[in-house]
Amino acid sequence: MSSIPYDLLPQIFQICFLNQRTENFGCRGPSTNEVPLLLLRVCRTWRECALSTPFLWSRLSVGRGRNRLLSVIAAKDWLDRAGSITLSIDIYLCDANAECGRSTRHATELALNDIFAPARIWNSVSLEVERPWANPFFDTILQPVLTHAPELEKISISLTGSKPIAQLNAGPATMTIIEIGSTPNLSSISVHIERSTYHAVRITFSNVHSYAHIRELNLHRPESTGHCLEILRRCHNVELLRVSLKICHGDVQPHITVLLLDKLHTLDLTIHADTDPDALVFGWPHLFQLLERSHPPLKAFGLTGALMKSIDIIRCLQHASAHELTVISGDRRLFSPRVIDALTPRSAGFVYRDNYDL
Repeated sequence: MSSIPYDLLPQIFQICFLNQRTENFGCRGPSTNEVPLLLLRVCRTWRECALSTPFLWSRLSVGRGRNRLLSVIAAKDWLDRAGSITLSIDIYLCDANAECGRSTRHATELALNDIFAPARIWNSVSLEVERPWANPFFDTILQPVLTHAPELEKISISLTGSKPIAQLNAGPATMTIIEIGSTPNLSSISVHIERSTYHAVRITFSNVHSYAHIRELNLHRPESTGHCLEILRRCHNVELLRVSLKICHGDVQPHITVLLLDKLHTLDLTIHADTDPDALVFGWPHLFQLLERSHPPLKAFGLTGALMKSIDIIRCLQHASAHELTVISGDRRLFSPRVIDALTPRSAGFVYRDNYDL
């Protein structure tokens, strides 16, 4: 080991990561049998070099596996070794009520406060929360991360768990409000909510900051159609947009008059509705009007559960196909005989994907 130049060790350490399992945003769970903790046991020189190489400690996944509490508690020392460089974290918050008791919850709260200390500089944060309506740590993380995060580029939030029937009958769905403040480098927002949680998320934006730098939006079950449209108005330069909407009777809007999305290259829309599209006086949403107004450079277009009449779907595809569209995906409503007969692709490069049986 002593024959290896000291200056080459960080490069060797980086190569050691290549075959290692990672979670969201390339984060790794702490293990004494894997890099970087394994490097501390090789020899004294490697230990000193590893402890003084910040990038080895800049990505961390905690809260998963059998030792999830220990990984959360040990996270502070791990992240401290990264020094002042930007950090990425993947954290899973299990149901607090299923833990050992008050002492465990207190230890978790202290550990989370250490992890999300104001001095830390975040690049990417992935947060998966089990039973969010009963988890006291949810807001503990969101507020310090999103209020002022000058280097934050990506935020991903996933809510899981099934609400007991007794709580469903006790009142309306619970809600978490996510307030995004000064995040000048934020480019990606992803929010995924499992239907079984019966928990809503409302994303709000500061009125004193611009969010034109956001390029990717993944919104699964946003609070409402109107809320989704408001997000798009604030993030009008979005390039990749994936939305899964639950549409109830009375939530159908006749048109989108102001929205302009002229940077879109990928659009994937899934609609879950209790309304019969063939009974509509108008289609929702008027995508062809949006495409006609925006002239986006679409390359991929997906439409599942279309709350639109066939004629509106045809207009959508006819307009979109005039651009650089090469991938179309959807269900049998999108690829109905009437739609297929009316649509003649301009290019043999189209790839059709029927998601009906997936």
